[in-house]
Formats: sequence, C-alpha cells, structure tokens
Amino acid sequence: MASEHTDAPAWKVYGKRTLYDNPWVRLDQVDIEPPGGHRWWHHVVRLRPIAAAVMLDSDDRVLMLYRHRFVPDQFGWELPGGVIEDGEVGVETAAREAEEETGWRPSGPMKRLCAFEPMPGMVGARHEVYLSLTATRVGEPTDADEAGQIAWISLKEIPGMVSRGQVAGGASLVGLLYLLALRGTEQGLESPHPPRWRADPTRVAKVAASLSSNRASLSRPTAWSAPARSTCTAAQARVNVRSKRPSATRS
Repeated sequence: MASEHTDAPAWKVYGKRTLYDNPWVRLDQVDIEPPGGHRWWHHVVRLRPIAAAVMLDSDDRVLMLYRHRFVPDQFGWELPGGVIEDGEVGVETAAREAEEETGWRPSGPMKRLCAFEPMPGMVGARHEVYLSLTATRVGEPTDADEAGQIAWISLKEIPGMVSRGQVAGGASLVGLLYLLALRGTEQGLESPHPPRWRADPTRVAKVAASLSSNRASLSRPTAWSAPARSTCTAAQARVNVRSKRPSATRS
C-alpha cells in the first residue's frame, strides 16, 4: 500500500506576483526553488474549483451530456458539473449543476467519490466528483449555455467510450473510471439496486481488462483534432434540450 514519505524534498516558495486576474482565472508568477537548488519564477494558472455529479438509475446507467467544447473543437460525453460558487460546498454545486444542466435532481444523500488536481505542476484547479444512486426528473434543463443531448448510458459502455476518446474532461474520466474500479474490487458503494453485472465474475473480469487496456492507451499521445464519436443508441433515454441537437454519431 502506498504511504506518505515525509522525508521527500519539498519545493520552496519565496513569494508570488499576479500578472492577470478576473473572476474565472488568475495567472501568477511564483518565486520557487526546486530540490535541485536553482531558483526561478514559475508561471501558475489558478482556476476556480469545480464539482461534478455521477447520477445512477436502477438499470445501472449514468446520466451524461453530449456537447461541443470549443477549446479542443470536439464533441464528447461529460458528467454534469460546474464551478463551485462562493458560499457553496462541492456537494451542493454538484446537485445544483446536475439539475440546471439535465433537469434531473440527485435524490438521497450524495457521496464524494474523489477529489483531485488534474495538472498540479502548473495549474491549480481542484475537481470534486460526487455520486448519487438515485435521481428524480424535476423538469427541463434551465442552463441554455450548457445545452446538449442528454442520455442515460450504461456503465458497461464507459470503458470502451473512454478508450475511443468519447468521454471529455478530467472530472468525467476520473470520476467514472474510479467508480468502475471500486465496483470491480467490491469496495463499498452499497446500493438499493445493486448492479447485476457486479456479481458476475466474467463481467467483472472484462471490466478489469478494459481498465488495463485504457491505462495503456491513455499513456500514448492522442490526436484530439478530430471530434469524438459517440456510441449512444436509440434505445437509450434522451431528452431534447434544443430544437436542433447534435447527432450522437456526429463527427
């Protein structure tokens, strides 16, 4: 089991100066000295923390959004989520964003799956992911800026979608793969509707193999210029949130 090594050398911080700041992003220069002893100014981007929601239904499907992200110019599937506003804690943000973006409200207590920093060497952007084992439809989505296609997707499809580059964003990738890892090792996550496939050794083995394959594929450079394709089928539940929505197989 991994443990903390308190004798590992730490970087020294002598001060900082802010080069740019607005309510969404701040660019700092930090006066640092790595263990090697060479002191210099390091650029650090600081973003506001975000929280995302993994909402499951009784068929062991997760609610996701298919939408366009202009930075990589790519369509992909994501968990609902957003910025933790002032006065909120992560679990409140995850529930609020889920309802605003999908029209579904997490019901029952939400459990924190994980929290992480996606690029700790240069970017401060804490991500938190929360799990809800049930959800209730309360209406139409209210956040027009996040409009896209909404679908319940079987957890069994997630490893393949990840390996094909169809799941976008760190919170979605880490949250869903961590959930699958917990399911595969039978650690906690008691549910009022235990997933049928979790008790099947053959299916568990397939998930473990998929996770292993994912780790290998994700370690190789990937070209992100082409939009990802989706495996969403007509049998999956969909909610139209705008009159002209992207096709699930759009490229």
